[in-house]
Amino acid sequence: MKLGESGLCLGSSERRDEARQLIDSIDISAPSGLRDRALLGIMVYSFARVSAVVAMDAGDYYQQGNRW
Repeated sequence: MKLGESGLCLGSSERRDEARQLIDSIDISAPSGLRDRALLGIMVYSFARVSAVVAMDAGDYYQQGNRW
């Protein structure tokens, strides 16, 4: 599946690298940075909408092995 005019395929390594670079660019020295990084990570890796992520609470998360 092509994504826009970029010609890159959804899920390509270039897109994953861009997502990782964006997440890693967030300053986590303050609580707001930790919050922003967590929210962005959830949205990037689950393809969730902002409203869905904002509506989540602790009960919506479950641990699978050593991952959440």
